[in-house]
Amino acid sequence: MIRKSTFLSFPLILLQLILIFAPAGASGASQLLRPTDLRCEYRTDPLGIGTPHPRLSWVVPLDKRGEKQTAYRVIAAASPDVLNQERSDLWDSGKVLSGRSIQNAYKGKPLVSRARCYWKVRVWNSEGKPSAWSNPASWSMGLLHPEDWKARWIGYDAAYHPSEAVVRENALFTTQGLKWVRFPAGQAKAGVYSAYLRKRFELPSDRKVVRAVFALYADNRCEAAVNDSTIGQAARWEKTARLEAGSVLHVGVNVASLAVTNTDA
Repeated sequence: MIRKSTFLSFPLILLQLILIFAPAGASGASQLLRPTDLRCEYRTDPLGIGTPHPRLSWVVPLDKRGEKQTAYRVIAAASPDVLNQERSDLWDSGKVLSGRSIQNAYKGKPLVSRARCYWKVRVWNSEGKPSAWSNPASWSMGLLHPEDWKARWIGYDAAYHPSEAVVRENALFTTQGLKWVRFPAGQAKAGVYSAYLRKRFELPSDRKVVRAVFALYADNRCEAAVNDSTIGQAARWEKTARLEAGSVLHVGVNVASLAVTNTDA
C-alpha cells in the first residue's frame, strides 16, 4: 500500500513542477515580438510609389494574453548595406511611444523620383523590452513631377495629326454617302446569317490601273475576293477597311465578290 501511494504521488508532483516552470519561460517573451509582414502603402516591397510620405505598417506577433506594442523605431536607408549595419541615412524615427503599427508615415529626408528606400522596424513590449529588428523591406519611388517623365506615349498618334497625303487618301477611299447592302428582310436566321454578293466590271485595254482599293464596312465580317483571289477581310462597322486589289486585276472582265457573315446575337 505504501508503494502504491508513493507511485501515485509522482504525477501530482510533476504536474506541479510544470505549472511552476512554464511562466519562467516568459522571461524571453520580448524576442517573440519581432515585427513581420512589413508593408508600404499596404503592399509588400512595392515599386513606383507616388506619394512623398509613404505609410508604413507591420504585424507584431503576440505570444501571451495582454501583450502589446508600446513603442517602435523605424530606420530607413538608401542601400541595404547601410541598413544591415543598423544605421540610417534617410530616416531614423527614434523610439516612438505608440502602439500604432499601421499608417505610420515616412518622415525622413525628401525622396526623389526613382529612389529606392530600404527599411526595418523594432518594437517594445508591455514590459518595456525591445524586440529584435525585423527583416528588411523596401519600396521604390515613382515619377513625382511632370518633368521627370522622359518617355513618349505608346499609341497611334498619326491618327490625330494626319499628313496631307493621308488626308487626301481618306477623302478618296471613303464610304461616306454610300448605302448599306442588306440581307433581305425575313430571310435572316436568328443571330447568324450569310450573304454572297458578286459584281462584274470590265477594264479597258487602253488604260493602266495604278491602284485599286476596296473601301468598305462590314457587320460584322466580310471576306473580299477578286477573280477568285482573296484580298482580305473587313470586320466590324466602326472603321473603314481598305483592301488592296490592284495585283489581281486584269484587262477585260473582272469579278469582285463578297462573302458576308453576321454572328452577333
